[in-house]
Amino acid sequence: MAAKPSSKVTTGGGIVGALITLAIIAKFVSVHNAVDKSGLGLAPVVAETPQRALATFVSGIFDHDVAKIRSASLGDKSDYATVELLSEMWVATNEAQAAEQAKFGKEAVERAHKARATQPTTASSKGLLLVALLEISMVQDLGHMDVQVHGDTADLIDKRHPSASTPAKMVRRDGHWKLDISGLCHQGELIRPLTAVRDAARQIKAEVASGQIKSPGEIDLERRAEAIYTKIPQSNGAK
Repeated sequence: MAAKPSSKVTTGGGIVGALITLAIIAKFVSVHNAVDKSGLGLAPVVAETPQRALATFVSGIFDHDVAKIRSASLGDKSDYATVELLSEMWVATNEAQAAEQAKFGKEAVERAHKARATQPTTASSKGLLLVALLEISMVQDLGHMDVQVHGDTADLIDKRHPSASTPAKMVRRDGHWKLDISGLCHQGELIRPLTAVRDAARQIKAEVASGQIKSPGEIDLERRAEAIYTKIPQSNGAK
């Protein structure tokens, strides 16, 4: 997806910025989790309106529900690899945060994160986290879009910034609206940074659970992600 600067997202304070952003998004997710509850986990509801398609897509990202994501969108293999990886990254980061707080306590984790924010970090490690947060923000922004329908296509207009252009488009196929993600995913270029952040979060969760990480001061998502990123071949996709 095409990441864009957002006033909601900041990496000031490294992982502290991530935690703040995740908290904001969690509130947003609670609104969209109402989508498709009547389906009881079966086939996703058909998107008869552009707004329903958007809500289903956003819900699918945050619920890590591939069926929802695909039912409400159009794209190729590379596009879906990117958005499904974004969903995996969101889940992994959220679970790592929960594991940290369950093991060490919320206040201790936050103190450690604030202390780490004063330490030097590389531009590349901070950049990886920024890419991840901006991609989540891009999905979040879909919930603030107005829809202008033109027959079987529709443009998405950000209600907060109506003059700003967005590459996101909607199309209607056989009466069902879908989000066209074909131009949003940079042809797989985001797979390496998203994979690095996802895998770093998974490592942290596992090491907290096993006792390998003995204090919140040992947790450093940015540096872990950077180390993983350098080992991923440029042509490598998500696993």
